[in-house]
Amino acid sequence: MFNIESWKNHIYKKDLLGVLINALVVAIFLGIAMGAFDYLLTKLGVNISFGLLLLAFFIGFRVRKGYYSYHPLYPLLAILFLLFGVFIEYLTTYVFLFGTITSIPTILSSLNFYYTTLLYPVYAIVSCTKSFDGFLLLNGIITLIIYILDIIFCFKLSGGRIK
Repeated sequence: MFNIESWKNHIYKKDLLGVLINALVVAIFLGIAMGAFDYLLTKLGVNISFGLLLLAFFIGFRVRKGYYSYHPLYPLLAILFLLFGVFIEYLTTYVFLFGTITSIPTILSSLNFYYTTLLYPVYAIVSCTKSFDGFLLLNGIITLIIYILDIIFCFKLSGGRIK
């Protein structure tokens, strides 16, 4: 991945456009669907999210199908779109929790939303040190491991090479 010679390859406009469109569409639509599914699971009392795994799989798969000639930029874009999909997923869950779409500006204006969305595993670990809860610490560590494994999975599925 960090081979200088592979970064000097030409980026074709059609390939880049295909990767961007495929990843953006999957991140938005699957993020909305997984956010609604997470809200439904929360209402049923289950605190497990399957959205990250599905987002990693589908974004990695669609990025892989979006280009013909490989460039190391495409798997890195897949990771960025994975994080964007997670952001959309949490935003959708919060909109369903508050019950109205007009609450989006209020949600986006709070810094707590950004901490819990993009840095959720780190936020869970830090918040459990304040309350000293062992279960939350274990949950935060497991969530951090799952985030790291999903990022690696998305990177590898989209054609990335780790040497």
